Amino acid sequence: MRYAVGLAEAGVAVRVVAPHDPGLPDAHDVAGIPVRRVRYGPDRAEDLAYRGEMHLRVRHPRRAVRAARLVGALARTVRAECRAWGPHVLDVHWLVPGGMVTWLAGVRLPSQVVVHGTDVALVTAGPIRRVIARRLLDRFELVAASSGPLAEELRSALGRAADAVAPMPYAVPPADPGPPPGQDRILAVGRLVAEKGHADLVEAVATLRAEGRRSVSLTVVGDGPERDRLAAMAEERDVPLTLPGAVSPADLEARYARADVVAVPSHREGFGLVAAEALARKRPVVASNVGGLAEIVTDGVTGWVVAPRDPRRLKEALAAALDDPDEGRRRAAAGARRVHERWSAAQLGRDVADRLRRLAASERN
Repeated sequence: MRYAVGLAEAGVAVRVVAPHDPGLPDAHDVAGIPVRRVRYGPDRAEDLAYRGEMHLRVRHPRRAVRAARLVGALARTVRAECRAWGPHVLDVHWLVPGGMVTWLAGVRLPSQVVVHGTDVALVTAGPIRRVIARRLLDRFELVAASSGPLAEELRSALGRAADAVAPMPYAVPPADPGPPPGQDRILAVGRLVAEKGHADLVEAVATLRAEGRRSVSLTVVGDGPERDRLAAMAEERDVPLTLPGAVSPADLEARYARADVVAVPSHREGFGLVAAEALARKRPVVASNVGGLAEIVTDGVTGWVVAPRDPRRLKEALAAALDDPDEGRRRAAAGARRVHERWSAAQLGRDVADRLRRLAASERN
């Protein structure tokens, strides 16, 4: 919702249509923005959205049927909202399912689609999918990507150049958490899936401890199918691992404050929001050089950078960050400046608002 709030603060009237999820209201306001949460089944069956795994879950036949219901329900709601409210522009997120929803809704409005990463991977996995993806993209006047590297991937795979880069704004820290506490605490945040590289991180921490750094511990915030595997790996390798699951924003802030290093060892990233949020809190970051992470974390400048899938190099970078807290603070401060200048909600809101206003004006003319 930070993206929508940034648009609203830039003077754009915004309404949001999104999937429902158990525990969420059907309709509510967020910072004055009306939000419609669209039901696509009973609570127990609404398990596709907000987990970062839709592209994996829809491979199961039963969930593929749920996905079809979700797309249909969203399309009907988008059509009804457009008739009732009369927006000038549609701003759609994720080519799949968002692009499919727009096509099925049959709404003829100037539109932008923002691709985020897993949607590009999903629609480029085979020639038939690429044909469908190109047809979906052709329905949009503007295409934006969440990072420069993702824009290049889109161009290379589908032959469509992105018109803009539109990353997700980071969460602004409520207060300066102060310097890292110096207790060898490593934090990772993200869904527990293989592409996030958490298994590599467990291996790296195990080696650190085997080499004599017995004080080091690891916390991985998030949920997902890798949870049991990570717990078993940690027990086998004598790694003190905390897996708190999904946590509240306040709890996450407290965990950032207690972290000495934030690790983002992803195999793939559209943008790299966790790295941006860690740097905004002046926490040293060790990250893979993949996707949008390469725009956020520069080795020797705003953090430590390693190749993905390389636990040995990851261990060396973590050791370097823990061994030199002064250097960690220097790089984190430089990263905080970069993040604030480039990816604040206010700045991104102004950029997207200007782009959407130009789109609406061009259609009127």
